[in-house]
Amino acid sequence: MRMTDEIEDEELPFGAINVIEGDVVLVYYASSTLMANGWCTIERAQHDGRRWIESTGQNSLAWRYSGRISDACVEGPTYEMLALAQALRDGRSFDARRCACCFVHDGVLLWSPRNSQVQAKITREAAAKLSAQIFELLGSKAVAP
Repeated sequence: MRMTDEIEDEELPFGAINVIEGDVVLVYYASSTLMANGWCTIERAQHDGRRWIESTGQNSLAWRYSGRISDACVEGPTYEMLALAQALRDGRSFDARRCACCFVHDGVLLWSPRNSQVQAKITREAAAKLSAQIFELLGSKAVAP
């Protein structure tokens, strides 16, 4: 995907989009066993905390969580979240292993390149708030790999 401020709908990596009403937030796990310098996920600001297993095909199941903005966790270490926040601030696309964004004419798409089959669409206002929150929360915590 090229670095640009906006892409056309026909250039999207896949078709399914989950439109998120309201804000999304960064959740920081300081004592994560996944990464020495912490792990982060982007979640819905308002959700009921439900978790369930859902059939996704004849012989497959998926673990679901009401806080997820996509069908998979949009997540990553602090340095990737800070890079995502910078891309959101700059109005450009970003792509890492488990978190990505791109700007479209009516919002911003977020997803996990590794795990998502569905992209989440948030407003540009929600993206700006998320970017500010990431910088505020993680600004002093970033440790590059």
